[in-house]
Amino acid sequence: MAGYITHGQEKSVVLSVSQVDALVAGGSGDAALLYLCLMRVEGAVTPEQLMERLHLSALRLQAAQTKLEKLGLIRA
Repeated sequence: MAGYITHGQEKSVVLSVSQVDALVAGGSGDAALLYLCLMRVEGAVTPEQLMERLHLSALRLQAAQTKLEKLGLIRA
């Protein structure tokens, strides 16, 4: 289970071993960055905001999303 742990004023993103294993096995840096970004954002985020934040084209963002869906880490 992913989540936050608060240490004083600082928040940390926490991933389970199975989530990390899935990201590593997936072999996609774009997918891993997208997943970390999605775990970090609070509230809704648009594809355009993700493309700007991650410096990804629409094609790369879509490929990363598809990879995460196939890995079972997100749902469309």
